[in-house]
Amino acid sequence: MVRYYREKDGAHSIAMVKGAARNTYTCKEPCDFVKSKVTYNGQVVQSETMRNTEGSMIWAMMSDAMNGELKPYKARKQ
Repeated sequence: MVRYYREKDGAHSIAMVKGAARNTYTCKEPCDFVKSKVTYNGQVVQSETMRNTEGSMIWAMMSDAMNGELKPYKARKQ
């Protein structure tokens, strides 16, 4: 599942979540580079900065986020 968290201090954050694994991508406009942080059970497993290549899935998601086409994810109350 992909979640758009929100824009905070000019940075947009999107996460791909599968069970206890989470890959969070964050960037600031113009979003030429994206910070990726992989966590498992809340522990950081890997962190890196990569080029945000036009046409990639991350580029498309970040473009949608920056253009206001995504609604921020809100956890359901249980």
